[in-house]
Amino acid sequence: MTTISKSNIHCFSCNSPIFKGDEMTRCIEPGRLRSKKGRWVHSLCIPNGIKTEYYMEVLKDMKEDYPDTDQDEIEFMVENHEYWILQKPIEEEIPNVIFEKAKTGRSMCVICNNLIEKGSMRVGKLNKIYGKYGNFKHQDCWDKEDPFLPDSLIKDLNFELEEKVFNKVVDDTLRILRRSSRLAK
Repeated sequence: MTTISKSNIHCFSCNSPIFKGDEMTRCIEPGRLRSKKGRWVHSLCIPNGIKTEYYMEVLKDMKEDYPDTDQDEIEFMVENHEYWILQKPIEEEIPNVIFEKAKTGRSMCVICNNLIEKGSMRVGKLNKIYGKYGNFKHQDCWDKEDPFLPDSLIKDLNFELEEKVFNKVVDDTLRILRRSSRLAK
């Protein structure tokens, strides 16, 4: 079943807006109540591991149109049709941990239970089910809790370390050359 969006909302499957007037369909998720407040996606979007009402309706229509065809074959034909917009795997697009400045002052640090001020550095952990970050912590709280650095900072530190080593080698080489030029005179 599809419906027309009455307001602008976000499609988590393709990570783009569903504009007012666009066709959308509700996700069928085990453990979630089927209500108007369920998660909605574009009618042609297929989230990872989640069926939609429209997708199931297409399967039903195909089964009625081709009653002699095996259910697995119908699912294969429908699922592999090129008009579907398949959600990209989350693991390939988004890092597990994010370091950013707080966008608002509403998030709560899960370690010290204090609000994280807008603009201050925070660390968020990826919720792989929803593809969103949560469990925010002050960076200072996180530094005390987790003794490792993010890859981006390690690369920056390695670059700075390499630059310092390079500069030291250059300085030592120049010193040696100056000494040798003095001795040659």
